[in-house]
Amino acid sequence: MSSIKTRLSVHTTATNNKRCFLPCSFLVMWFLLLTISPWSAASDTNGRLTVSGTGEIQLVPDQAELRLTIALRGAELAVLQKNTNDAVSLMIEELTALDIALSDIESTQISIQPVFRYDQASKKRMSEGYEVNRTITVLLRELELLSAVMTAATDQGINQISPPRLSSSQHEDAYRQALAREVAQARARADAIAQAAEIRITGVDAISAGDYRSSPVPMARVAMAADSESNSFQPGEMAVTANVTVTYFIQP
Repeated sequence: MSSIKTRLSVHTTATNNKRCFLPCSFLVMWFLLLTISPWSAASDTNGRLTVSGTGEIQLVPDQAELRLTIALRGAELAVLQKNTNDAVSLMIEELTALDIALSDIESTQISIQPVFRYDQASKKRMSEGYEVNRTITVLLRELELLSAVMTAATDQGINQISPPRLSSSQHEDAYRQALAREVAQARARADAIAQAAEIRITGVDAISAGDYRSSPVPMARVAMAADSESNSFQPGEMAVTANVTVTYFIQP
């Protein structure tokens, strides 16, 4: 077996030091790159295997967000503002009487818009006053209060009630459980691939995770319609789903 040796010779004299400095430095750097680059390229001999896992946890929603809006039209803006403000104040009193904390009630949203109609005779747009909207957003931490809140809203002149936006106070715990399931699922899949391909998993290169929470509102609407006579609300179920992608180091 023959060997190849690289010899680098640099000759300088006292009379040409300045002229030789840059070429000599370039040659030294080139020699170092020849020495270091092969070692760096060979330092990572691992292959990569990327798999995904999905985990899902079913939850029964235990809280709801409601948007209660009073919308009034009229010619006198001051009167409209007073009437909407009075209705909002009375509604907040009703909510606190149901032991709903003020921190779960938000009532700062207001909109005022001019109202017009088109007059065919004059071919002009005519003013018909204003429309004033005030909205209360309330978080119900007890779903049993839904019926009472909606009844009180109707009694206080609230004329727009959004469908309940259901959620769970246990979402974070459920998400962590789903993450654990999907990481285990990803490893099981990777082990199956490794066994079939006769390779070894030697470590983890990267992990990425995301979550998706499905909306239970359609199920809730069906249950509410079916049970409207008793004024009870069945929230249905919601799925907390998480997705994980794991890239493993592999070797033959």
